[in-house]
Amino acid sequence: MLPDLVELYKETHYNEKTHEWISSQAQCNYENMIQTQADHLSQLGSIPLTAEELSIKVLKPRSGYVKGLGMRPSSSIRRTTTIYAKTNDYVKRLEMQIETHEEQIQMQNNKIEDLEEGKKKQGEIMADVVNFLRTKGFTGHFGSGGDSSTSGHTSW
Repeated sequence: MLPDLVELYKETHYNEKTHEWISSQAQCNYENMIQTQADHLSQLGSIPLTAEELSIKVLKPRSGYVKGLGMRPSSSIRRTTTIYAKTNDYVKRLEMQIETHEEQIQMQNNKIEDLEEGKKKQGEIMADVVNFLRTKGFTGHFGSGGDSSTSGHTSW
């Protein structure tokens, strides 16, 4: 099991007796590790960065070596990290697709509302037309597909 990188880094770069960092860069790196992990954990559903991931993000990668930890651990840990990164990317893509679909659904719902409002207005206009025709003496059938010539009046 890998030691906690942040604590190991502090133990190897901070002098408890003098209460001083070995360099200002070491102090900056330590603070960046804490901030990077905190920023990562602030994301919904995130899991803590591994020591290797944190090292790469803050201290920058170097082939076969994890800064602050020495030689890179076995390839199985690298595979796990790679799988996690791919899975994380896949989840992010799915979340983006879900967001896109939700936006499309909202747009479609808005369109349906507009169409229903249009249908309602069309029905009101049709009722006004029928009322107007009745006031002019037209007594024919006002149904869909009906033939107004059966009323005895001339078809319009």
